[in-house]
Amino acid sequence: ASSLAVQRDADGKPIKKAVGKDKRNMYLKNEGRVASSSDSALARDDSAKFGGGWEQLPPGDRARREKAFADKSTKLRSPLFFINPCRLSVRNLAKHVTEAELKQ
Repeated sequence: ASSLAVQRDADGKPIKKAVGKDKRNMYLKNEGRVASSSDSALARDDSAKFGGGWEQLPPGDRARREKAFADKSTKLRSPLFFINPCRLSVRNLAKHVTEAELKQ
């Protein structure tokens, strides 16, 4: 029960704990995501700069990307999951791409 007690200072005010570093790397959650027309103007400009926007994608690809993002968001709700900043996730590679070509 003592672990549930709120720690207080000399004035009787609760002591607030300092917020630490983002250990789960949640800032990487939207990395590589294609911005839709409903996203911010800055995200749309970045996606246009790097190969086009959401509107140029085929409907099947849009649905696949939305489902993948929803699955990732669902997983990241749990504190047991985190984003590894060193791991690269690659999807939808062509069948002719070999491991050696990918390493280049």
